Amino acid sequence: MCDAPRPAFEQRSHRSWFRGLSQARWVERTTARLVQLEAWERPPRLLLLQSDPTEILAGFMAAAIAQCPLFLGNPGWKQQELDQAQAIAQPHLIWADSGDRHCAAPPTNLQEIGWIMIPTGGTSGKIKFAIHTWDTLSAAVAGMQQFFFGNDPQPIHSCCVLPLHHVSGLMQFMRSLLTGGELVLCPFADFLQGVSPDPALQDFLNPRSTLPQSFFLSLVPTQLYRWMQHCQNIPGGNDHRLGWLAQFYAILLGGAPASSQLLHGARQAQLPLAPTYGMTETAAQVMTLKPQDFLAGKSPPGAVLPHVQLTLVGDMEQTQMQWSGRSLFWGYYPQRQAAQQFLSDDRAEAQPNGHLKLLGRVSRKIISGGENIYPEEVEAVMLAMPEIQDVCVFGVPDPDWGERVVAAYVSTLNGLSPCDMERWVRSRLAAYKCPKQWWKMERLPRNAQGKLTLATLTTAWINRTSPCE
Repeated sequence: MCDAPRPAFEQRSHRSWFRGLSQARWVERTTARLVQLEAWERPPRLLLLQSDPTEILAGFMAAAIAQCPLFLGNPGWKQQELDQAQAIAQPHLIWADSGDRHCAAPPTNLQEIGWIMIPTGGTSGKIKFAIHTWDTLSAAVAGMQQFFFGNDPQPIHSCCVLPLHHVSGLMQFMRSLLTGGELVLCPFADFLQGVSPDPALQDFLNPRSTLPQSFFLSLVPTQLYRWMQHCQNIPGGNDHRLGWLAQFYAILLGGAPASSQLLHGARQAQLPLAPTYGMTETAAQVMTLKPQDFLAGKSPPGAVLPHVQLTLVGDMEQTQMQWSGRSLFWGYYPQRQAAQQFLSDDRAEAQPNGHLKLLGRVSRKIISGGENIYPEEVEAVMLAMPEIQDVCVFGVPDPDWGERVVAAYVSTLNGLSPCDMERWVRSRLAAYKCPKQWWKMERLPRNAQGKLTLATLTTAWINRTSPCE
């Protein structure tokens, strides 16, 4: 495994290891971006807001080599979110789909040299950037490699259908880059249909192809659910498609809890699932259930990976998971933390067999389609509508999304429609944060102190006979 970005780039520049992306184009764009960055007297802070995989990976690689403080951004952010990101990052350069832009900003602090900032959300829903480095990301790669291959390390070949600005997508690039593996980059729509205009991808996606046998595939539960539904709707093609998917060395399933029905269906289809638990703050997975254990009927989240340590803190009612280890982030930009420990948002309890049982989250965070959504942020946007008096955003179980975002609201205007509210929210926040269902109420359930009784609200919604779309 390489210790630094430049040797890693140089070693992988001379042999083709991509499908779905041109090796020559990636090398060319990385080199061009590196020339731009090295022209600066001091490494500039860079905000990367691009959607093209080649541009993302070239920008990431160039920034890592030049030791520029790099902020990865979601190209789907709306203006309110972009303003938040820019206020935090104070970038000198923005590379976006719309073009490159120079910005006036304070000089780079020397302690930030080499930092890699990956976006996540705080409990308020405001954008945060978790501070990582090449070393923290590399430690996560080494831990996964050891977990699956022990003392006989093998290349990690990855099939990536997840966004590269997310830690889950970025780490697939890092694993293949640092271990000498191959990387398949495939839009999920092409992956679902099994059809691509790219001949190299089409060769991989062919239902009779044996190429996936040595590859790791990473999915969120929503994607696996849609794959299973799609296969059921293919006349005569179900066995071929499921058989193709079952060939993968392991299907890493993370980003959100998977329903028992989804896991049962995957076992019936003999899919080599490896349910995982991880966070941006830990550089992706820190607990994983190996495929052979999953198929034997064992329950997630599995074993702790060797590069991290887990401690349970608190009492039985508020037990939380505290993580430490070499892959742990250094704090939220710009505040570097002294001790490398992180108290996660999830509660757990130890089982007699030595495994853990996840008990849910401490905060109100919703995970829908693998995306973290913070109700407080959506509520603040909705309360800015003059017609909205009161609102509560919450998640309910959903077979497709994992959790479906619902907004219960009190309005002063009878004619206010879900379309009106959806337009308002989507114009201010990324589309995935917008509620999928709307519930008009006379009043929200609050106690004598005015505190919302969320359990009463969610139970009332689940028990309704005709959901309000």
